[in-house]
Order: sequence, then structure tokens, then C-alpha cells
Amino acid sequence: MNCRAVSPLIGFILLMAILMGLIGILQSTTLPQWNRAVETRHFSSLKYEVAEISEVLSISASTGSPAKVVFKAGIEYPNYYFLFSPPKSSTTITAKDLKIKIEGSINFTDKTSAILIEPNYLYSQRSKLIYEHSAVLRFENNVILFESDQNSFTENSIHLYIIKAKFYSFATTENANIIFVPEFVSGVNVFSGNLSFECFDEKTAAKWYETLSKIYEVSKNGSEVKIEKLKNVSLSITIFSAYVLVSGEVREMFDRDVVLVNVSPLHLMVNRGSTVSIGVKVLLNNSNITVKNVPVYVNDFCNGNVVLLSNELGEVWYNFYASPSCREDVTVTFLAQKDLKFKIKIVDVGCIFNLTWLNFSTGKIVEKDEWYCNLTEICSKNFVLNVKYLSSNVQDALVNFAKDSNIILINKNTSYTDGRGNATVNVTAKGFGTVNLIGIVGGCIKTLQITINPTPINYTLTLHVCGRRPEWRVNVDPPNSNCEVGEGFNTCLFNYPAGTRVTLTAIPRGNFVSWHRDCENQSNPCILTIDSNKVVFAEFEGCRVLPAPTPIIPTPVPYI
Repeated sequence: MNCRAVSPLIGFILLMAILMGLIGILQSTTLPQWNRAVETRHFSSLKYEVAEISEVLSISASTGSPAKVVFKAGIEYPNYYFLFSPPKSSTTITAKDLKIKIEGSINFTDKTSAILIEPNYLYSQRSKLIYEHSAVLRFENNVILFESDQNSFTENSIHLYIIKAKFYSFATTENANIIFVPEFVSGVNVFSGNLSFECFDEKTAAKWYETLSKIYEVSKNGSEVKIEKLKNVSLSITIFSAYVLVSGEVREMFDRDVVLVNVSPLHLMVNRGSTVSIGVKVLLNNSNITVKNVPVYVNDFCNGNVVLLSNELGEVWYNFYASPSCREDVTVTFLAQKDLKFKIKIVDVGCIFNLTWLNFSTGKIVEKDEWYCNLTEICSKNFVLNVKYLSSNVQDALVNFAKDSNIILINKNTSYTDGRGNATVNVTAKGFGTVNLIGIVGGCIKTLQITINPTPINYTLTLHVCGRRPEWRVNVDPPNSNCEVGEGFNTCLFNYPAGTRVTLTAIPRGNFVSWHRDCENQSNPCILTIDSNKVVFAEFEGCRVLPAPTPIIPTPVPYI
């Protein structure tokens, strides 16, 4: 037997055994450490994305526009030579309904959704993130922590963000888009009473109880937290519908089958640097019935993606901007249950028209417009866009009308100019704030800034002052004026916008006896928030007139 031939073979076998053992050690010990580090980085990113919900809801509530949060749900493990990494892991996203109840000067009962995000890690201990009532809580090692502070509850104000989740539970290894569509935005109300809300479980309720006890008088019963004896706090409510879009597929987004039909031509030519309105109509499948308030996802590779709601006419209009960075051929896709594509050719032709906004009644040029509305009634206005070419009016020019906010509704997004070069558009107010009404003709754009304010609500403060000396008085601030006793008794009236804080100071303090009616049991001075008509009776020494038990102005009795 040739020993010199056997020895290298044995050495090779030993070397391979050592290598295989080393690979086995790396596979069983080092690889899990590396992949745990990948999962830690993923969880840190996920925490930031969940915390972003509060920010986008706050912006959406103020603008009235839909908002989107993207979760990078898939966990992708890197590949290593000679080592075997697992395929992508998923993240499970679940919605759970929670009760909310308001009792007092305002009564309101509804449900909101908590959103649970649970990565399905293979190497790390399972952690969970819960978004509820504007805060993000983290479950880890059976401990609950506030990952992101709440922004709904402060000492003097409460803003409730109510989420109506249109999904229940799903797991995905792709990006998950949660789209929040504002359905209702209340005004700011002065509230006194109790507010209770359900939490994800008793552990999160205990955490809320601990946090809110620093601000309010709070009690807890199981998973319910109750804020008690609130007095004159500002209360507002915004209700959102929440939909899920995963990898271009709409999941559980619609209660009914819908189809998109183009209103604008499917092939358009647009001047570079200009904007054109692209429209679709949302119909019930196999019918001509339009559907409003349907979220439609618009995919625009040139400008980014956005979610829009169909209006009262079932239409969705998107303003495509042919920016200098866009390529010549662009596709804009509208996506509901099926998609609809628009092919756009961008050309380099400058603006050739002169556009001017006119007042519909007077015909005068307007750059800005401000009006007051009561949204319980129809509040609308007409505006005129004039189109000229070389100082001559242009007839039969196609005009696109657009807006940059949902606080107004445009009755018709396209029109043609008449013989005077005028195209008229009717605008209806749907909210308060500032919006730009945009007129588009060819490569030319003209913007009209519209500000819509609420019709002021005023209340009356009736102040009765009674006493022995005519120089005794009550100072009222604002307007920092006096209501004096007069002939033993005097009545003064003051008008205020809703929400005004008024300070009543009885002078001299030594001769003042007490307040009655809406200042009852208050010290001197009395501070009132004017949220309704108020009646106050100021009693000084020697007053012979007592306030009636019902709000009837008392009959004066002269002092003898």
C-alpha cells in the first residue's frame, strides 16, 4: 500500500470535515446573530412608520385631503456564501374596534380602530406595535411602553381621531399602504362632561390611566378608561376611513363592485411646464349609476402617487403637471378594482393665452376672494375666467378647472369660452380655509385664491347690576366697560363671538355680596366662556331685587 498516496487523501478529508464543522458553527450561531441584527433594524424602521400615522392624520384633518402611510412589511434576510438564509418573513397587520363615548354638553357614541402591527420574525423575540387613540405602544418581553406620545389629549383641548378600518387582518411580505380618507371634520366645541374610550386590552388601559391621570381626573374599568368632570375644554372630532393597498392591489377597499370610465381623452398632448386635468367617473359595475366617496389611487411616475375621492357626480379629477423633469411619454394610471391608463405626450410649446379671473356680478378683475358660509346650507359662487390671444377674446377655447383642496366642489371641471372669451364655473363650499381655484387653457395657468370663513356665531350676555349706590359697578372685559347700578337696578347687554372668554369684576369688592345665574358660586372676578346666551345677576349691598329662578328679567323695585 502506498502511504504517500493515502496521506493527502486523509488530509483532504480532515480539512473538509473542519470546514463543514466551521460552516455548521456559523450556520447555528453566527448567522442567527446577523439576522437578528437585520430584524432589529427592520423593527426600528417599522416604529418610525407607525408613529407617522399621527402626523399624517393631523395634516389630513386640517387639509381635508386623503393621506397615506407606507409600511415596509417584508423582512428580507441577506444571502451569505455557504450559509442558508431563510426567505422573506412577513408582517401581520390587524384592526380591532374600540368603543368611544362622550356624555355631557355634547353626546356622541362611536367606534374607532386600533391598528396592530406584528412582524413575524424568525430569530428575535416577537414584538408588537399598537396604534390607538393617537399613540403608539410597544409590547416587548411582556412589558408595555409608549413608543410615541399621544397628541389627542391636553389640559385644555381634546382632538379625537376616529379610524374606521375597512380591513380586518392580513399578512404580507410586500409594502403595505394604509390610506386614510377624512369623512367628517367637526368644528371646535366647548365641552363639559365625561369621555370614555376602550383600549386594546387591560395592559394598554393601565398605561393610558397612568398617563392621563397627570392631566385629568381619570378612572379605569378593565380595558376602559374614563376621563371625568371635564369643564370647558375644546373638543373636536375627525373621522377617517382606512383602506389597505398592497403591491398595487386594493384589498377589501370597496363594499360594491365599481368600474372606472374615462371622462378625459385617454391620449393627451400637454405643454411642458403646464397642467392638465384628467378625469374618470366611478360607476357601479354593469350599470350607469355613479358612486361618490370612492377612494381612487392615482399612480403618476412623474409627480408621485395620491389618493382621491369621487365627488357628488361620481367623478375623480387629477391635475397632471408636466414638469421639466418628466420624460416625453408618460402614463398616469387610475386604480380602483381595475385600472384605467392615460397616455400623455409632453411637448415644448409655451403659453400663448392671457388668462384673467373676473367677478361674476361686476365683471371686475379679481386676484383673491373671501366669503362667509354656513355649511348647513348651500353656499356657492360663480367665477369667470377670461381668455385672450393678442388682446382679442378667444371663443370655444377648452378650459379645465381644478382645485388644490377638497374644501370646495367644482360643479363642472371642463367648459368652453363664449363669444366674449369667458368660461363660467360654479364653486360650492364644503369646508373652511384657503383654496386655489385653477383655470387651465393650453399651456397657460391662472390661479384664484379663495378663502372661506365660517359665518360668525354671536351670543348675548345679559348683565343685571343691583345695589344701594349708583357708583357701584361691574367692569366687563372685553370690552373693558362698566355696567353701573343706576337707580338701584340696571341691565346691560353685550354681544360676543362664540368662544369668547369674558371677565366680570364687581367694584368695590367690599360692598359686593354675590353672583347669581351663570356666575353662581364663583368668586370675584367671575370668568365666563361665551358658548351660549348668558345671564348674570350681580348683587351689591342693599339690593332689593333677587333673580327669578327662571331666566326672566326681574322687575326693578326702587330702593326706599
